[in-house]
Amino acid sequence: MGWIGVILLVGWGGCDRAVGAGGQDAGLNTNTNDAAATVDAAVDPDADDLVENVLGWHSGAEEHSGFVASGDVDPDLLDACSPWLMAVDGQETWWTFGTSAEELLPMYPNPDSWEGFGLGLISGHLSEPGVYGHMGMYDRELWVTGWELQVCATVERARHCVAPREDDFCQIPEPFHDTRRNHLARILPGPIGQSEHYELTVFYDEDVMDGQTRFLITLELPQLTDPGNTGWIPIGVNNLLALDIAEERLWFGYELIPYPNAHDGWVLRSTNTETEVLRISLSAENANGEPLHIWGDFPVNETIGYP
Repeated sequence: MGWIGVILLVGWGGCDRAVGAGGQDAGLNTNTNDAAATVDAAVDPDADDLVENVLGWHSGAEEHSGFVASGDVDPDLLDACSPWLMAVDGQETWWTFGTSAEELLPMYPNPDSWEGFGLGLISGHLSEPGVYGHMGMYDRELWVTGWELQVCATVERARHCVAPREDDFCQIPEPFHDTRRNHLARILPGPIGQSEHYELTVFYDEDVMDGQTRFLITLELPQLTDPGNTGWIPIGVNNLLALDIAEERLWFGYELIPYPNAHDGWVLRSTNTETEVLRISLSAENANGEPLHIWGDFPVNETIGYP
């Protein structure tokens, strides 16, 4: 199969920055090499009230703004997509102040809500042990002085929970080359059409002399029946009218590799923006069980109407 079966996880290797769906740099540091080395580092807040680059889950919701070290978070809460993340019994949850909540990833299926969470590196001034925050449920208080959201690492662990933001993009596995261009075409339904057809192409390696890789995703969404509805309409994979995912390789020849198995994920369709946008989290496997996951924000680049 080549490279796609070799690189296992995006975000845990070389995803240095979150790159926009149109190729723009979102300005978020997503490199987790240093973060991974921080996981097992002992944090001794009693020795100094300044803590730096602690890897963990930061979450925000009603009457909650908390941080839990990555190894201490309650996995059941994370699996359940709870924005009220807390530590397992015997470990600490810190009540946080500061601006870091502004960069938390929004929650699926309501990306317009202010609830969110993310895995990242946090720094700040930590209080003595005590009773802090709402209902006194937090073991310490952290005044945040720095926060680096690990976008792709968050998606790798909790892609069923988080929705992309403008310019977000992650692919698992990560490709060899980071040159990328996306194109989303919308095919208008005919006079008796009952669906809306979209064709997403993720071009890779366009600047590589000896080849190119393209991922082709074809979607059939139910036709929008209430144009007056505003916000985001969530559509799960089981409710898609059609889904086809394939890899097309032009390397000294032509090879088409379908991904027909283990389809999972969702599509969010925007109804209140001037430019139509799809926010997707879709995963699949090829015949060899090798995975592919595409997560991102994709504006429609082209609208096609056939007679």
